[in-house]
Amino acid sequence: MEPPPPRPDAGVPSHPDAGVPSCPDAGVPSRPDAGVPSRPDAGVHSHPDAGVPSRPDTGVPSHPDAGVPSHPDAGVPSRPDAGVPLHPDAGVPSRPDAGVPLHPDAGVPSRPDAGVPLHPDAGVPSRPDAGVPLHPDAGVPSRPDAGVPLHPDAGVPCRPDAGVPSRGPTRWGICSAGHISHDFVVALRTLPPEEHVAVAVAARDRSRAVSFSRRHRIPRAYGSYRELAQDPAVDVVYVGVVTPQHLPLARLFLSAARPVLLEKPMALNWEQVRELVETARGMGVFLMEGYWTRFLPAWGRLRALVAGGALGDPLFFGGALGVALGGLPRLRDPLGGGALLDLGGYGLQMATALLGGAPRKLRAQGTLHPSGVDETVTMTLDFPGKRQAVFSVSIAAELPGGATLGGTRGWAQFPSHMNCPTELVLGGGPQDGGPQAGGPRRELFPLPPPDQPLNFPHGTGLRYEAQHVRECLLKGLTESPVMPFADSELVAQLLDEARAQMGVGGSPKPPPRPLPPPGGSPTPPGPPPSDPPPENEGTPQKAEKPQQ
Repeated sequence: MEPPPPRPDAGVPSHPDAGVPSCPDAGVPSRPDAGVPSRPDAGVHSHPDAGVPSRPDTGVPSHPDAGVPSHPDAGVPSRPDAGVPLHPDAGVPSRPDAGVPLHPDAGVPSRPDAGVPLHPDAGVPSRPDAGVPLHPDAGVPSRPDAGVPLHPDAGVPCRPDAGVPSRGPTRWGICSAGHISHDFVVALRTLPPEEHVAVAVAARDRSRAVSFSRRHRIPRAYGSYRELAQDPAVDVVYVGVVTPQHLPLARLFLSAARPVLLEKPMALNWEQVRELVETARGMGVFLMEGYWTRFLPAWGRLRALVAGGALGDPLFFGGALGVALGGLPRLRDPLGGGALLDLGGYGLQMATALLGGAPRKLRAQGTLHPSGVDETVTMTLDFPGKRQAVFSVSIAAELPGGATLGGTRGWAQFPSHMNCPTELVLGGGPQDGGPQAGGPRRELFPLPPPDQPLNFPHGTGLRYEAQHVRECLLKGLTESPVMPFADSELVAQLLDEARAQMGVGGSPKPPPRPLPPPGGSPTPPGPPPSDPPPENEGTPQKAEKPQQ
């Protein structure tokens, strides 16, 4: 039997239903662009018995029953170039150019070309390459590209635009190109790159953001904080601007559903802190105040000793933290300056954590700077159970920064740098079962070395709070269990009270204590606020303690 003549012009009559040129022998629609039934340039001839075209160039003859490439009975056209047959019952179109077949029941697109796995329980395809399929029942988008974890208890997905990768690095946005931001990014690089990476930086002056990005090899630089808030590739924002800008900028990022790690103090006063807490709760977005001390290994060791009773009943905490920084403009500014806001929170958060929460009484006395801010202040706090704390801060005098906790069975001391300790000394009488029978014992907690010079002592210790933030986000938490909102509010209340006693101008009347219970009126979502006015990100005149 002679093979039919080739059809070089492809002028084959079209099938009235499928709109596909008909095969003159089998009545089976073929695709001339795919070389069926016969393409002289492809060397395709019809099978002499079944009238089924074969592909000599690929060596794959068509089986008359299997419909490869075209079944003569089912009349199902095939696309040899894509290998995607049309289902005869569902009439579901395929997309050879994108390789995306539609599921006949759920109508949920999948991406075979991207190797899309189906969820084992819901059978919902995902889009690892950034696509967002809708669940056929709930219509809840998932973002595998953002690694959106599900809350283990409630099964509630995190916000796709703010999710942190469960597989892949946490993508940090850096708000401010100042000195503490530099140290934070250096600290990030001491962590595994598959867990943490800085992807964007913003400053009010774009040239400074560009310079910062080049120094730290950050891919994107913005001259507007709003641009950073709208960057979909940012999982969480580190805010390292000066204190007066904490409220407007944290509100900007929270309103854009971006989790926030906010440098200490959280805000200028308790009212502002409360506003940020309510905003975070209302939006369901993570927020944490960056008291990095609470995440350092030396502090964790002290807390474990206290919790285990090694020191007995803790009765006294004392410390002093001072650096001669009165020449810095930000510390002389009546709005946000002074020793209490810059350094006072360290001792307050330590005393309240170690001695049992809110004190019954606080007394503050000291001296003022000529600009009107508090310069040197000593605070005495009385706690229930005959416990007491005495703590001094100064931006005029240099002090070693040591702190001591005394208990009924022993004592523990940070010899220096109480805000970022790397050494702990333990002592106590062996007759009382204290921690040291042969004299004081020294324990060291070294930090990883930086790959660039740091602006502040022990700056790579910022890595531990970054690790904690990642852990919280992967668990779907919106509040840190280590630095919860209640602790931030308590410290803010005590700072307000101390500043009011010092007569610092602009100090609001402190709220009544004890601390009100957590929770409050959720803040309804709304349009993000406008960018705040420029802030001072100037170079310090000398190495300073971190504003953290």
